[in-house]
Amino acid sequence: MKDLEFLGIGPEADDRIGLEELAAALAESTGIGAARRLLREKIESSGLEQKDSYSSGEIGRICSELAGEGGLVRLVAESFLSHVEDGELKRIEKALWRSEEMLANLIETVPDAMYFKDSRGRHILVNGSFEALVGRSRDQVVGRTDSEVLPAGMAESNSEIDGRVLGEGRSLRHEGEIELEDGTTRFFEAVKTPVKDPGGEIVGVLGIMRDSTERKRSTDELLKAVKLESVGLLAGGIAHDFNNLLTAILGNVSLALLKLDQGQDVRKLLQEIRKATDRTKDLTQQLLTFSQGGAPVKKKVSLEKTIRDSAAFATTGSSVECSFEVDEDLELVECDTGQISQVVNSLVLNAIQAMPDGGTVEVETSNVSVKDSRTEQAGLDTGEEEALYLPLSPGRYVRFVVRDKGGGIPEEHLDRVFDPYFTTKKGGSGLGLASSYNIVRQHGGHMEVESTPGSGSAFSVYLPAVSRQRTLRARGRLAETAGSARILVMDDQKMVLEVAKEMLSFLGHSVICALDGAEALRLYGEALDSGNRFDLVVMDLTVPGGMGGVETVRQLKEMDPKARAVVSSGYSNNPVMANYADYGFDGVVPKPYHVDQMKVVLDNVLAKE
Repeated sequence: MKDLEFLGIGPEADDRIGLEELAAALAESTGIGAARRLLREKIESSGLEQKDSYSSGEIGRICSELAGEGGLVRLVAESFLSHVEDGELKRIEKALWRSEEMLANLIETVPDAMYFKDSRGRHILVNGSFEALVGRSRDQVVGRTDSEVLPAGMAESNSEIDGRVLGEGRSLRHEGEIELEDGTTRFFEAVKTPVKDPGGEIVGVLGIMRDSTERKRSTDELLKAVKLESVGLLAGGIAHDFNNLLTAILGNVSLALLKLDQGQDVRKLLQEIRKATDRTKDLTQQLLTFSQGGAPVKKKVSLEKTIRDSAAFATTGSSVECSFEVDEDLELVECDTGQISQVVNSLVLNAIQAMPDGGTVEVETSNVSVKDSRTEQAGLDTGEEEALYLPLSPGRYVRFVVRDKGGGIPEEHLDRVFDPYFTTKKGGSGLGLASSYNIVRQHGGHMEVESTPGSGSAFSVYLPAVSRQRTLRARGRLAETAGSARILVMDDQKMVLEVAKEMLSFLGHSVICALDGAEALRLYGEALDSGNRFDLVVMDLTVPGGMGGVETVRQLKEMDPKARAVVSSGYSNNPVMANYADYGFDGVVPKPYHVDQMKVVLDNVLAKE
């Protein structure tokens, strides 16, 4: 041992790698003097300092230097180098095994579903919670892609989001659902994160999925309970408006009858009845929107009249008045006027409530352009008009703003004003602004609020603009195609058939009526066989106990591919009304309707080749 102390090797040497044995073997092969010289040189050439002991890695470096000497020294060095590398490999393998075991245990104890996919979308690792969520065993998942494991819809959605994570190199959140083999549906929330190798290259996606089924069900049940609780408030408000309108209708009807007996002109009274009836129709639409979020039945219109009429109606009988600032060249929008009227009414009522001592509600309309917020250069050349950055697709929009001079909204409430059932008003339902926000979104628009405590609030609504020229050309074509036609009307209500027949006859058409789809098909077939076919069929959407419009139009088009049909219904929230062409119809006329509304729709359909 003393002979080796000159080499800087003390009694505390690392015995796992045989440092003393290395020195002794060298001394036996070359002599103590040569061993002293070789070890000193190789320690220095390895960049190591003289010390009492060396790690296994340092001994490996010394042995690598010694191996270059050749002869017996090389054999000794390679022998010891092999011993060092073998020991290091075993240590690394043991550490890896322990780390993998710990990682596996950690992943298995996580209650959320976890998986790792490689860059080709193959599942490399999943935990037990993942198996439970997707209803697949580990053997069925590992090594396979989403398309081999999951239902088609979910597989496509997952692959699309995984592709974005890999392509964009950032984490993404999303929600989804999966239908299990037993027919049940599970809902989940997921966070997906790119995984990088030591060189910074993205090699896969780590996903963490939380089962949100029970939370969603609990939330849905809570919303149902709150909704039922709010029905009383909603019904009370609607009943109040209906009673006011019925008072106007019944009062004017009774006056008209008296004046008719006296031979007086009743035109003005009839106009008032029509206005009140139109508002009653809008209230019915409000009920449908509140209860089910009805899809809008859109048409191209200018918003000016809708905004003026709705705002004026909302302020009737209050201590608040409206002032209007309207863009002279306001562009058209494609909207459901009943639903947008509800939005205006809700915003004006909100402004009235904010000013209990009276005042003026300012209503402004204008054309604006929305630019792409992702780049400074994107967007439209807007000239002198505003160019805004909003969460909307770039393009042209019509904006209307309802501004009050009330107390304003506290900053802590601004983010919640559009939440369902959130209200700070005593006796309020919290449905008005939430429903309005939903309606605007269904129209492809955006709604926002700005408020300063003590200075009032301003609610801005943006709706996509459409071309005015196309609408004007269409109107010109409609005027040219008006004329007499043979029309078949199907409805299960005789009073609806009677008024529809009177309207169409007044417009110069020949009309035949049917009470259900089966009768309508029989009459159409007979007319087709006789060579005196119908030019158009107007049919009700829903016939209790009988064949309704959807099945009737399907069989009608099979009987006569050239048949033209218009759907009519009071259920304007039905998807058929919003997407009538997808179900085989050529036009739509929601109930209730005026003569002129019916005329525009029929002329438009009859003009089609």
